[in-house]
Amino acid sequence: MPYDLIGFASVTIGVEDVGAAARQFSALGFSVRPLEGTEAEIALGNARLLLSQEAPAGFSRVGLSSRNPVASREALGAKIDAPGLEVDLIDAITVSPASLHANGAVALASLTAVVENPEATMPAYDRLFGAFAATPTDDMVTVHGCGPMLFLVNEDGFDHLHSNLKSRIPAAPALAALALAVADLDGAETYLREAGIGISRHGPSLSIAPSACFGLGLELVAA
Repeated sequence: MPYDLIGFASVTIGVEDVGAAARQFSALGFSVRPLEGTEAEIALGNARLLLSQEAPAGFSRVGLSSRNPVASREALGAKIDAPGLEVDLIDAITVSPASLHANGAVALASLTAVVENPEATMPAYDRLFGAFAATPTDDMVTVHGCGPMLFLVNEDGFDHLHSNLKSRIPAAPALAALALAVADLDGAETYLREAGIGISRHGPSLSIAPSACFGLGLELVAA
């Protein structure tokens, strides 16, 4: 991959009260580790979700891991051109041991960003992740080779891709949804239903009710 990049490895979620957010995500079956100050972490193999009171509410920034962040920053410039995302360069995240999440979550599977014109984003992502990394299909662009898959859609494309999600679509450009891979989708469904969490099953994915996760677009998919 160009610029010593590894891939997207961190998503910051802005919350009003990190303690309350940690309890809510624990109720969803995640193991949440408090950090210093006003942050907490959910480890997902070689990625993480960061709950932070310091970030704007909702999905905030995305961490792009690099083998050499200093060299990558010099090559890419002060602001990384990644349409639909606010990106920070970060060190490579050490792969954590087997998941201890009660819902079976093991990895960050995909990110979905809403943009006005998906195809117009392709040159920027080809530059970041290599020629032909970005592929157009219907009303969506899929970016491969960036760790979890990245889907770039307009509002209509979001409705087609995430027809089961009931979360509010943020104004473009913005990160709008995450999918997390779980080891056992049936087991995750059973766990969440028994915990009284609102979910809906649509083929190979479980959509968590926005009321259970601060209005966020969050899905679980089979690993």
